[in-house]
Amino acid sequence: IDKLPNELLAKIFFLAAKETRHDTIPAPFIVSQICRRWRNVALSTGDLWRFISFGFPLTSTQYLRANSMLSRSSTFPLDLLMDFRDPSWDWEEEPHGFTSNGMRSVIRLLEPHFNRLQDVDILLDTWAPMHTFLSETQRLDVASLPALKRLSLSRCNAYFALKGQIFLPERLRDSLPLFGGKPLPGLTHLSLVGVHVNWSAAASSLSNLASLELKYHAPDVLPTWNEFTDLISGSPDLRHLSVIGSCPCGAAGSTLISTLTLSHFTLGFVDIDDAVQFVSSMHFPALESLSLEDVRSALDPIETVQDAAPLLECFIRMTSSTIPLHGLRHLKLNEISASKEALDSFF
Repeated sequence: IDKLPNELLAKIFFLAAKETRHDTIPAPFIVSQICRRWRNVALSTGDLWRFISFGFPLTSTQYLRANSMLSRSSTFPLDLLMDFRDPSWDWEEEPHGFTSNGMRSVIRLLEPHFNRLQDVDILLDTWAPMHTFLSETQRLDVASLPALKRLSLSRCNAYFALKGQIFLPERLRDSLPLFGGKPLPGLTHLSLVGVHVNWSAAASSLSNLASLELKYHAPDVLPTWNEFTDLISGSPDLRHLSVIGSCPCGAAGSTLISTLTLSHFTLGFVDIDDAVQFVSSMHFPALESLSLEDVRSALDPIETVQDAAPLLECFIRMTSSTIPLHGLRHLKLNEISASKEALDSFF
């Protein structure tokens, strides 16, 4: 290995850094302590230090390492992971080992580097620190976030998607624009799991999405029908859409949910009637992959299995110009219950 050129050594270090970003001691810190040559290669390779991660429980050591990586990464785009899920969490909002103050301190450290964020993944058990992230990033001192390509925000509590549930805690229910409504021209992938935003502002700031995931929102914070159609139509190159437990709320509008480029669609429904209303207003003529799942039983095992025949029949009635079932290359049905006759007609 001593005979390898520095360029190849740097490439090996980069791959190791990418694979060990979740480790207690990330690879860049290890390789930089092996010998003088390796340290020089590591410190002169800014791309090696771009993978910033925080985990539960948040410690002072994580701050120190992140600060070093932010400095050593120079001007390279950053990949940020915050995974503050507690394996022993008891499903109560309070108390929790990671709080709004913890999120606020992480944001203070990262704030001068937000314009370099390329990939952001935040996973939390409770809402308060997510609300803090949304509120603290309203007033960033940047005109836009040009480097941001992928954003995934997850409040990992799917049970809020059940019929009749309301968003909690109610005092933090307000809808905030993503990054204060700043333009996000480079964002191509957005995943919001149990995280609601100002949907109208999102439709205005998002124009280049290729992939959109909306999952497990409480019914009272879902986008309205018109907000959802604006969100979809605002990204003319959208190709992947996943809607799981998060069908738009309210009565169907007169406008079709239409995108001419969508090739992959996943629908996980809680209520069969809502799913039928949703599907009946779709216009996805380029669809190639369809995945359907009844997620209600997974959220509440006590609930009886729904008859999915009305949903299958809805797809059958669709014309080839709206959802072309005959053109599908991939079809997945999970936890779908229907009569043999309904399934035979669907296939």
